Amino acid sequence: LGGATGLVGDPSGKRSERPMLSQEEIARNTQAIGNQLKRLIPRHVSRDASPSSSSSSFASGEVAIVNNLDWFGAMPLLTFLREVGKAARVGTMLAKDSVKSRMTAEQQQGEGEEDPPASASASSGSGSGISFTEFSYQLLQGYDFLHLYRTRGCRLQVGGSDQWGNITAGTDLIRKMAPAGTAEGSDAAAAGGVAFGLTFPLLVGSDGRKFGKSEGGAVWLDAGKTSPFQMYQHLLRTEDRDVVKFLKMMTFLDLERIAEVEAAMDPAHPEHGGPNAAQKLLAEEVTRFVHGEDGLAEAREVTRGLFDAHKGKNANKPPTVQVLEELMQSGSAPSAQLDQK
Repeated sequence: LGGATGLVGDPSGKRSERPMLSQEEIARNTQAIGNQLKRLIPRHVSRDASPSSSSSSFASGEVAIVNNLDWFGAMPLLTFLREVGKAARVGTMLAKDSVKSRMTAEQQQGEGEEDPPASASASSGSGSGISFTEFSYQLLQGYDFLHLYRTRGCRLQVGGSDQWGNITAGTDLIRKMAPAGTAEGSDAAAAGGVAFGLTFPLLVGSDGRKFGKSEGGAVWLDAGKTSPFQMYQHLLRTEDRDVVKFLKMMTFLDLERIAEVEAAMDPAHPEHGGPNAAQKLLAEEVTRFVHGEDGLAEAREVTRGLFDAHKGKNANKPPTVQVLEELMQSGSAPSAQLDQK
């Protein structure tokens, strides 16, 4: 968890500085993300495993959630500069895409404008370019990898494709600062000061838009922010050209099963299940994983209630309070403004 790095802000994939959150906000967010991980990780149970074996994964030590504020919080700045900064090279840091793109944007803006007024140059990190704070972020995440390599034998870091520069910052530090055999709990010959990075494509739609709160496309994992119904409906509206990719990236379905679903999307296919069969499967799988069977049942019930109300079914049975609340939260409820006169 990024209790420390969240205080700095990752420039990767951003065209301007992230807004600075207070330490209290960062602490709350870190706690919330930790709680979500503790809820979600045990929920993914392999077909051959029992639920009890998965739910005990934290207690048995198979899964550990750590907060980088635990090691950064007590580290003096001078210690970090002497031990970590000494192993970093500015040229390598400047070559990272997250830094280079922002500096290029600043240079292009400078070439098109005269000297900005003092009030603009003194603004709190808004606009193009990159601050020293965000410039140093890669060293913090790099040190995270080094710390976990030393203390927990962690030799593989996984992240989105925009994290490649931060991941390689860690592998560089491990190569320079962790002699062979210093990885905790690992074979000395196998460790050798070597670590690895694995990235995967970012989750984007066919329009290039990311799923992310800072991009205006957030689908929250917290039911208080995105209810099971809202998540279910959002995924039901997935375009045909995106649904197969999302099934591969967002669910644990076998690729063979996804290939069958893709083939059945053809109306001429003998097992064609309707225009939104693939979207329904996507919505069910993701909602079940995030909110469990109860959350999926709730989403189905509300969806069915709204559908019946729209079609005029069960005219003698009005929609439940839950259905009406979900309708209001989704922004789909009809509304009118009355004059108080």
